[in-house]
Amino acid sequence: GEYFRLLYDFKGRFLLHRISAEEAKYKLCRVKRVQVGPKGIPILETHDGRTIRYPAPLIKVHDTIQLDITTGKIMDFIKFDIVNLVMVTGGHI
Repeated sequence: GEYFRLLYDFKGRFLLHRISAEEAKYKLCRVKRVQVGPKGIPILETHDGRTIRYPAPLIKVHDTIQLDITTGKIMDFIKFDIVNLVMVTGGHI
């Protein structure tokens, strides 16, 4: 089978981008909230509604995590920083 990722082009239209089977095993998620839950358990909430318990303490709000789809575990994360390239899809000042 073929694998695709849905992206935006430079005009804001949807674009299907073909990816490998290895790349289809993970998803990029933006961190919406990091909080402490019941009994002091740290909880991370992503843009698509997922909650992940016991995230790395270095992960903060607005960072991006690389999430393994099969296990639901965090594989890696990218800090939201001044020098990183981002794509703004909406909003206002």
